[in-house]
Formats: sequence, structure tokens, C-alpha cells
Amino acid sequence: MVLGDALKLVLAGVLVGAPLALAGTQLLRSQLHDVHPADPIAIGTALVVLTACAIVAALLPARRAARLDPLAALRVE
Repeated sequence: MVLGDALKLVLAGVLVGAPLALAGTQLLRSQLHDVHPADPIAIGTALVVLTACAIVAALLPARRAARLDPLAALRVE
């Protein structure tokens, strides 16, 4: 469940960030040497790296939550 919530946030970030990134490339066109502003390999690689980082970052709390006894967690709260 924790991992699913993290992936939902990544998806929302990709849906908002990808169009903004494509629009921003027009402003940085003079600084993009040997890379087309809408290069699908560069954009795809960035999306894969972002998703992998989010999975790794959410995996530790998800593993901790999975190991925790539910009754003990409810007693603490």
C-alpha cells in the first residue's frame, strides 16, 4: 500500500512535469548541445530513473510497515 501511494505520486508528477519539461526545453534550446529538445530517449531515461528512485525511496518505509505487528501499532496510537 505504501509503495502504491508513492507510485501514484510519481505518476502525478510525471503527468504534470513532462509537459512542463517539454515547454522548458524551448527556453533552454541554446544550451542543449547535440540533444534535440524533444529527444524521446533522454526523456524516457529521465522518467525511468525518476521512477526507480521513487521505488527505492518508498521501499524502506514499506518494508518497515510490513514488518510491524498491526495490533502493536494500533495500541501505540
